[in-house]
Amino acid sequence: MAENIEARVLCREIADRALGGIAARLASKWAAVLLPTVSHAAIVSTAAAADDAFETAKKTLFRMGTAVPEFPVRDRARECTAVVGAGIGGLNPCLVHVKVTIAMRGSTISLRAVAKEGLVRQATAEKAVTTISAALRSELGEN
Repeated sequence: MAENIEARVLCREIADRALGGIAARLASKWAAVLLPTVSHAAIVSTAAAADDAFETAKKTLFRMGTAVPEFPVRDRARECTAVVGAGIGGLNPCLVHVKVTIAMRGSTISLRAVAKEGLVRQATAEKAVTTISAALRSELGEN
């Protein structure tokens, strides 16, 4: 179910970024349906408490991207999602999901990015996760 929502959001975002008129946007949206969806995940461990780590992760994610109505912020579950520009020139939209859990010493921030890839592999999801992970480590002082 979530995969279908992710695919719909990515198709919409690709169409919104298309240059040209309504015909170009519709063509982009339909072409995006045919593109394979790829994902990449990573974990960032931190000594910060889970609530503090979530606030930092949420602030960092929304500074780099925009909230997605289909995936509302869930403060109690410590989950949030944003669409971030990634890939070559940051033109390919990528959904990034963040979930923070309590760990033995601090907390764990799980990142999962999902993107559409065309014939030219841009490693969009991987680049988004790498960029956001680095920003989180910097914000949390976990270099």
